[in-house]
Amino acid sequence: MVDVAPQAAAQVEATARPSLRRYYVLALLTVIYALNFLDRTIFNVLTEPIKKEFALSDTTMGLLAGFGFVLFYSLLGIPIARIADRFNRRNIVAIALAF
Repeated sequence: MVDVAPQAAAQVEATARPSLRRYYVLALLTVIYALNFLDRTIFNVLTEPIKKEFALSDTTMGLLAGFGFVLFYSLLGIPIARIADRFNRRNIVAIALAF
């Protein structure tokens, strides 16, 4: 009878070691998420100074902050998703980050 447990354990141990690339990608995506969060919240922090600077009403600011955001994401969400299905997603994320 042959004992295969040591061989199986060696294979599992060899495949379970995480590479540095995984940590690099995780760190990069975390930084991108943090920038995305900052981008979404910075407008809310600066609402009052923008409102005073351009003499805008509450309705105008609400449309700019809410409706503009929703309109942008709803109009571009489907075309970008179609592009992501057809092309390299890494490049699409890089272009979005650069934009």
